[in-house]
Amino acid sequence: MKVSTLAPIVLFVFRRPQHTARVLEALARNAELAQSELIIYCEGARNDSEREAVAATRRVVRENARAGSVRIIERERNLGCAASILAGINEVLGVHERIIVLEDDLVVSRYFLEYMNTALERYATAESVLHVSGFMFKDAFTSPGAALFLPLTSSWGWGTWRRAWGHFDTELRALPWLDQSLFRRFRFDLLGAFPYREMLDQYRRQEIDAWDIRWYLGFFRQSALAIFPSKSLVANIGFDDSGTHSTDQSLTEPVASVLDIRVTRWPRLRRSRWRDILRISKTLGGGRPWRHRVRALGSGLVGKYFTRTDKSGSKL
Repeated sequence: MKVSTLAPIVLFVFRRPQHTARVLEALARNAELAQSELIIYCEGARNDSEREAVAATRRVVRENARAGSVRIIERERNLGCAASILAGINEVLGVHERIIVLEDDLVVSRYFLEYMNTALERYATAESVLHVSGFMFKDAFTSPGAALFLPLTSSWGWGTWRRAWGHFDTELRALPWLDQSLFRRFRFDLLGAFPYREMLDQYRRQEIDAWDIRWYLGFFRQSALAIFPSKSLVANIGFDDSGTHSTDQSLTEPVASVLDIRVTRWPRLRRSRWRDILRISKTLGGGRPWRHRVRALGSGLVGKYFTRTDKSGSKL
């Protein structure tokens, strides 16, 4: 691949020096790194107790970051997780047409950059494709080496294009549209497998400092596609209470399982196959029976069509 087509790699770090060192070590095994631009955003401390860890993380970055070119941005103050990531992405996409995004708890395969850059080049002009994921949920698929399309995004090692990022839904403008249809919400929750819609309410209530759920909303509003590997090229090592956010550790592969994963087979541009969506839904749903998912959808229908209000707008 030509150097000019290699996307800049943007890495966000905060206060985890050991995690950051492992991320940089894994990234250095990628042959494309020597010809890539690596941009590292170092978040500022929130309080005095974090200053030592923040400083240690910055030392790791300065001593270990290697690439064709390296740019380190050390923020003087803490912007918050979502604001920091969005500011960095917006800045980079203001200059570049495409981007690869990592955080300080994501260890990648030595073929991660090959996969990301190939996908970003291959689908650069495919208007329906808005997202490239390097992550795949654990045990969702058994056959390695292939890529597939899904109507979903993932923030664990991903990439996109400037043309796609314009659909980011900062103000949740698509929320009324989403709520107009219970089946639409059911699909947004990946057939009732995961409470993505509830995450939008949590964000509005300021209970979570999230950016990725707004990206997924904008993506979903466009009926878009994302390219995923059938086996993950990314492992999340942040499940030790060191991070700002956490989720279900069972979703990620162990580090040793991803280090040599490579994608060599690419799908033709088409809509997602239902059997693939069903497999992901089953994995994310943790074995939740379909009757429970359908019952939840049915309860929503009852609430929508049989709840009456008085003239003041109060529910009866």
